[in-house]
Amino acid sequence: MNYYDTLSFHLVSVIFMLSGCILYTTDQSKISYKVITIIGTVITLVTGGMLFQRFGMPWSGPYPIWSMVKIFSWLGIIGLCLAISFKLKKWAKYITWPIIMLFAIAGVVSIYKPL
Repeated sequence: MNYYDTLSFHLVSVIFMLSGCILYTTDQSKISYKVITIIGTVITLVTGGMLFQRFGMPWSGPYPIWSMVKIFSWLGIIGLCLAISFKLKKWAKYITWPIIMLFAIAGVVSIYKPL
């Protein structure tokens, strides 16, 4: 798979995961939203790893700062999305904005790649 196919697949899976998470916060009776979030999360992790491999990231450090910020923001996104899906159903409306902010941070860091 070339770089642009991987990137397109990654962006579609990110949108898939974000939409499943946000839809679950609006209607928690649908189990399909939970499944969409989980499938989107797995595909996002796989394609993100493929993109890091395309950039020539070593498996054992040192890593650039932008990649560490991106990895930690994605871990936060995945943790909050799964927390909404399984444990924190009452807090779902309040956790949506931090998830969107983490998405924005990950997007800005991946586009500009500072340092």
